[in-house]
Amino acid sequence: MKTIQTARHAAHASAHDHPGRFYSGLVVAALGTGLWLAEVARMIWGQ
Repeated sequence: MKTIQTARHAAHASAHDHPGRFYSGLVVAALGTGLWLAEVARMIWGQ
């Protein structure tokens, strides 16, 4: 539980100190998730 609180605090501090870096990180994570979902869908439903 302590680790989660520490990570949450670090993310919150990072969002305030470097909003551009925070949002670019979110965009990269969203793109990665989208690409992964597309790959999974392609594997499930064929080529």
